[in-house]
Order: sequence, then C-alpha cells, then structure tokens
Amino acid sequence: MARVINQNIPSEYEKLYGEIARPGFEMFPGSGKQYTQRRYPFKLPYHPRIGAIDGTPNQHTVRQIFKECANCYNIQPYSGGATPPAVGPRNRSWWYAAAAGSGLWYYDYFMQQTLDSRFADIIPDWCKMPVPGDSYCDSINPSTNYGSLSSALAYGQSVGEKWAFYQSPANGGTTIHVKVLSRNSYTFIFTGIGAYRILNAWDENTITWENKPAIGELLASAGKDLCQPGTFVSLACGNTPFGVRIIPYGPDYLMKYMMYLLYCKDAAQTNNRPYWT
Repeated sequence: MARVINQNIPSEYEKLYGEIARPGFEMFPGSGKQYTQRRYPFKLPYHPRIGAIDGTPNQHTVRQIFKECANCYNIQPYSGGATPPAVGPRNRSWWYAAAAGSGLWYYDYFMQQTLDSRFADIIPDWCKMPVPGDSYCDSINPSTNYGSLSSALAYGQSVGEKWAFYQSPANGGTTIHVKVLSRNSYTFIFTGIGAYRILNAWDENTITWENKPAIGELLASAGKDLCQPGTFVSLACGNTPFGVRIIPYGPDYLMKYMMYLLYCKDAAQTNNRPYWT
C-alpha cells in the first residue's frame, strides 16, 4: 500500500490518488493544513467555515468506489455469513483469519481486496447479497406455485401473463442483478425488462396468481440491448423491502408477445444466481 496524505491506497493506483488532497492546498495555501485526512476517502473534502470543497472528477470517482467498498464492509456479519466458494457476505472472523500474515488489520485487508475487484469493474462475491426467495406466477395456472424452479418466466399476455418475483435481503440492497437465460424473437427486437415495487409480504413457497402481492410503481428498467441472454441485468431499484416484480418492458401494444426467462436462486451454477448490492 502507498500513502498519499495519510490515506492508504493500493500502490498501483498511486497516480490516480495523487490529487486527492489538492483542494485543501489550493483553498488554503500556506496554512500547512490538509483537509483530506481520512484514512479512506469516504467523503469529499470539508472545511468547517466554508463547508464542502468540491473535488475533481477523479476525486468523485475515487470516493464513490471507496464508499461502495465501505458499504460492502458494513454488510459483513458478526455471526453467520457465507464461506467460500458460497456467494454472500462473510463473517468478520473469516476476514480476521484471512488477513493473518498480510501485515494489515482485517479492515484494511478487506478494503484492499475489495478495491482490487472494484477497480477491475468486478463485484466481488462477498459484496453480493443473495436473493432470499424468488418465484413466478401464471394467470393460466392461477393456483400453481413455482417457487422451487431454477428459472422464472416474465411473459406478456399472448399465452397468459407470467410475472417473476424476487425478494429483497433483510440487511438491505438497492440494486438487483438478474441473469437472462433466454428471450423470444419479438423480445429481441423490441423490449427490455422492468422492475416494479412489491407492496406487501409474500413467500416463494406459497405465491400463486391468486394470492400474489399488490404491485406499485416502476422502479427501474433496462433496454433490450442490455438484456442479452447470458448476461446480468442490473436494475437500481432503491429501497424496496418486499422485493420486485420483473416483467418485459417496452411499447404497450407489443407487450403481449414478449417473453424473458430469468435465472433464480436455485440455479445449478452459483454464477447464474440473482443477487442484490
């Protein structure tokens, strides 16, 4: 790790961080004071008399990444947690043991490992919160439950409506990541998918078309070019305690022909399973 104005950073990124404290020197030349003294740049510079000191684009980018890493640290549990190769936040004691021999306190070790992944544009497994429950319901078979399947249908009205449901984790998560298994030819041409707020509690083992929860507003959508088979679609939904309903999203007059097949938490391969961040 390199040290730039009292901030620990990976050595290979030292040039990127070189300007982190620059606003402090420019705003108060000769003062001998540095106003970016945090160990990790979770916030932009701040001075008690004039308030926030706006940073450069690089500073905003860097702090956003550090903020994401710190938020990921905050979901690592004190009890329970996933053990590799399982996906999900890991117990704090796991990180303590993993840091042994590194010369770093386990928080610093965690930040180092997480930063390496985030700067490579990878969401590490320990920052992923698995979907706790998912299913879909079908207007043609209104009393059937599909909670044990490894994939969920999101379909228009041509062969009955089918709605995919994904629960939110108890400890938060504002963006859901769902992998597309397949889609039909109409969908390829015209539509993406949309996530809608679910308004009340539901259970993956009992949900059917007859007892499905109430649905609220559209929270996020992704166009057809982002919804390619074999890729994850990320939908920034904000806080939605009861999860989201996912259906095709596009021109109303074409919706009845649209179909997506999405992976669920029971998919055989862990790298196909949906998760929240």
